[in-house]
Amino acid sequence: MKTAEERKLETEELLRELNMPYIDHLPFIEEETETRLRTAREIAERILILTYLNYVSEVPADASKVIVFLKANALWDKVSPAEKDLFQKKS
Repeated sequence: MKTAEERKLETEELLRELNMPYIDHLPFIEEETETRLRTAREIAERILILTYLNYVSEVPADASKVIVFLKANALWDKVSPAEKDLFQKKS
């Protein structure tokens, strides 16, 4: 198992080989043992929540309808407090 630092260095090397820009001063993230991979369902739920949040940012008049949809589909409890604030923001 590679450390977070080893994974970061390996990724940066790959990006250099592909001539892709990257930000080298970013810190590496948690070790693999600290990581919990999300299930396909959890990923799909996050995608839906973020897609609807993006939609509401463009069409704020539909926010209440979207919230009703999220609640009806057992997604509202999975919306973070900060996201709930954004869904309920008036402008």
